[in-house]
Amino acid sequence: MSNYSMHPRMRPTPDQNSLIRRIKRDIPKYGQSVVYVTAAEPGDRNFAYTVGRAKRHLPELLVVADLDPAQVTAMLNHMDRLLPTAVPSGTQLDLGGRFPVLLIDATDPATRDDYVCIADSLYPGCAVQQIVLCDRKGAYPPDCEAPFDAQPLLGTLASAANLKEVRP
Repeated sequence: MSNYSMHPRMRPTPDQNSLIRRIKRDIPKYGQSVVYVTAAEPGDRNFAYTVGRAKRHLPELLVVADLDPAQVTAMLNHMDRLLPTAVPSGTQLDLGGRFPVLLIDATDPATRDDYVCIADSLYPGCAVQQIVLCDRKGAYPPDCEAPFDAQPLLGTLASAANLKEVRP
């Protein structure tokens, strides 16, 4: 599955039509495409998201963290294979690391305005789930250590009693 970079955060412009065409070609071939966006301004964070899961009636996946583009692309592609059906907000997903990632429904309007612009332009109103990463002690934002505490929470974290763990 492909990884394309777009900078800065914005809805696609005519100059980005070739990017959109490549994404549209990837979706039938791979089931999705991954867009990696580098920080536009100091203080912003890099992020990546899927485009095309909505065509299969699944939420697009978004991660906001300063991860290596190849690493985050591999993670999103792996998660797409692990999640052939939708999972509820608050699901913890074991990716083989020390701690699971947490998926939350990204309901904050900033999700569409600042993050998943291409997905929203191709699939208006598509569902989006944010992948929230924990720190080295297993704590999620806002109660975790840097740099993980800088992840914006674009939805509501479930209480610990409501968390559901999914193992591959």
